[in-house]
Amino acid sequence: MQDIKQTVDEVQETHLDEKVEALRSNIDNISEDVQTWRLPERDTYLEALESLRGHVGEIESEWGTVSATMKTQRERLESLLESFPGVIETSSIRVLALRLNHLEGLVSKLVEEENTKTTASTTRKQLIISFVALGVTVVLWCTFIGFNFFG
Repeated sequence: MQDIKQTVDEVQETHLDEKVEALRSNIDNISEDVQTWRLPERDTYLEALESLRGHVGEIESEWGTVSATMKTQRERLESLLESFPGVIETSSIRVLALRLNHLEGLVSKLVEEENTKTTASTTRKQLIISFVALGVTVVLWCTFIGFNFFG
């Protein structure tokens, strides 16, 4: 449970806020530089910078929404963990139980397969012994009949 809280707390919301603010500052500086230029393309650059400024504003507002949602979810998770500390352990135990059942099934299938192979091998050996015994019996009968008939 402490690991989950630590992981949730490690998410830095201010990190992206700082980057967005630095980007906004850089755009403002570039915009001021472009306004001092005496080039005919200056209006195009200014329009591009204004468009970029608008996009940054949209990103900043979306980040605010995401940040608020993350904060709400963090609060919900913390309250859930405080209310039901065994929930996480229970789900982990269920997953481990399912894996264990799956492994037990695989082991039983492997044991059955090994038993089947052993049974098939034993049956094959018994069949060979039976044919050899039958052959020996036929040879002995032929020999017995041959001695009695020709002898």
